[in-house]
Amino acid sequence: MQDFDVGFLSTLMSFGISSGASSSGLPDMNTLMFVNCAYYSGDLGEGSNYLSADSYVPIFSSDFSYIPKKGGIVMMGAYQLEDPDDYSGETPMAILKITTDNKVIFEDDITAYFPDPIVEKVRGFSYQSSFKIEAKRLNLTDSMGLQLYQTMIIGYR
Repeated sequence: MQDFDVGFLSTLMSFGISSGASSSGLPDMNTLMFVNCAYYSGDLGEGSNYLSADSYVPIFSSDFSYIPKKGGIVMMGAYQLEDPDDYSGETPMAILKITTDNKVIFEDDITAYFPDPIVEKVRGFSYQSSFKIEAKRLNLTDSMGLQLYQTMIIGYR
């Protein structure tokens, strides 16, 4: 996994790619595919689902039709974990599991992946052919949901 500064995506989009050829050594737009997952957030595109306590629930994966199939880098900047039916004041907790190319690369409390809820630091991982992000809740009720934000994929066409 890789951490990126907050301005990484903006800088890459502003200076790293030009139409046709690249001035920064990156492939041109005929080779790279940029997917801003917020565009698809209405159909679970940016990762959203209700969590189960018994088993992992898929949040986001390379199975979506618009995800680059020849490999890439998945970057996530933030998340929201909430249970609107719970009024106990207890903090929602969940386990995040990330699998790339059939190998688990992260399985721990979601706060270990996103350690600071105030300072958003983009976290990323690469994949060759497939990835899967799953989660399960550790407390509260079945109305607990997880939403990923600031999610982007740079992959090969």
